[in-house]
Amino acid sequence: MKYINFYCIMFLLASCALFSEKKKSLRKVVFSYEALSAMDRNEIHRYVYVFPPLKSNVNGKPIEKMVAIPSFRGGIKDWKTTSSFSINLRDIISASLMYHGYEVVTFEDLLSVKKPYSVLTVSTFYSLPVKAKNKEGALTDEVTLVLVKGALFDENLDPKSKKEIIQVNGSLKIPLEKKFPNALEKAIKETFSWFGDHCTGMKYLDFD
Repeated sequence: MKYINFYCIMFLLASCALFSEKKKSLRKVVFSYEALSAMDRNEIHRYVYVFPPLKSNVNGKPIEKMVAIPSFRGGIKDWKTTSSFSINLRDIISASLMYHGYEVVTFEDLLSVKKPYSVLTVSTFYSLPVKAKNKEGALTDEVTLVLVKGALFDENLDPKSKKEIIQVNGSLKIPLEKKFPNALEKAIKETFSWFGDHCTGMKYLDFD
């Protein structure tokens, strides 16, 4: 599961008009998603560790760094990002996972686990809004892309042992004339609502 492929494909799909329109006032906010899972939802481990989400470009390459937080006992206590915005998004993600029945653990909890492949690690990537064109070549929308990945590790957290079992690709498409300050948060929540599913679809969103 390579997220770079997702960004390329989803950006091309989002660039096309999903429905015809006679009046601009009828245009709606559209969320498209593709959820992939190698396990049934009831088989997925309920303990999760949430890595801080990372801002990335439309090609899926992170443009934000993750920084280790040292423990007073030595080693790493946790991870953070270079922006407070991503830190706030992590809280939103954790709340969304807990709402859907998962138990969020700390990084120190993850390090102390002795049973391999027993804690699901969650990584999130998101882009800043990018302008997209319709079939006629006119700029019509702003698109925000979100990628979520869930993986399992052995007790040593060896990257070579990683088993990627969940991926959700999300695309939030907003007409240019509409502005929503919480659009990315909305896209994150919608993406995580399909976490652990295996389906694709599209829905219209309402903003308060």
